[in-house]
Amino acid sequence: MTPNLVRKNTKPQHRRMLQLAAFCARLSVQSPKGLAALGRAVAAAALEFEFDARSPFPELPRPLGQALGRNWGLTPPHSLLEPGNQNLVGLNYLVSVAKALDARTIFEIGTYNGLTALTLARNIPGATVRTLDLPPGTNPALTILDGDVSNIARGFMRAYEGQPEQERIIQHLGDSATFEFAPFYGTCQLVYVDGAHSHEYVEHDTREALRMVADPGAVIWDDYFRQGPDVAHYLNSHPKQNMFRLPGKRLVIWLSDRALTGIVPLG
Repeated sequence: MTPNLVRKNTKPQHRRMLQLAAFCARLSVQSPKGLAALGRAVAAAALEFEFDARSPFPELPRPLGQALGRNWGLTPPHSLLEPGNQNLVGLNYLVSVAKALDARTIFEIGTYNGLTALTLARNIPGATVRTLDLPPGTNPALTILDGDVSNIARGFMRAYEGQPEQERIIQHLGDSATFEFAPFYGTCQLVYVDGAHSHEYVEHDTREALRMVADPGAVIWDDYFRQGPDVAHYLNSHPKQNMFRLPGKRLVIWLSDRALTGIVPLG
């Protein structure tokens, strides 16, 4: 029988620690596997905390978050979501930024199944969405990570095909490492970087994204998290003013000065 470790005269924080110790003691007897799972969860939470503490990017300031929250859009049905897609909250952030910037041209690096392109086109009826992906059967020119292999298009149907929005979605096929981005320099109010996640591709795609973005404009990167080390390492090593993390998501945003003050006027 587990002894009663909690005394009435113990300070509140000490009582909580003793209660946790007692719980773990019971769990070790009743369910060793459960205790091991708890240990893994605690270790993962500690690593997430450490990642957050080391990030040079603050979370989105509250006034900016409130302004973007007024632009929440229509997201696709859950049935269209696949592993590898941006989730619904992330899609809403992309839509809200595009709306706030009155985007006319959006460029996405990394089409995957076309769901993000469809969502943006559906919510921003005045915008042209350009999206770039490797042609089926093409080998990437730069190093890619194992996790990216399953996201390379293999001839499947894109989510936007057959939809009314397809006429405003321009599908570019090519490798972002060799694609000619120059015609789009300075023309895109929103650039979304979600291609290959190796350091080489993140560096190259970021450089091109910052050349394509208009003023006012924004660049958003996906997969900034502890288990996406190349994305985090590159962005952490190249911080810019007006870069923020979107709350609770794996997204980092950079806003030009004019974009920032246009969404939340100074004063």
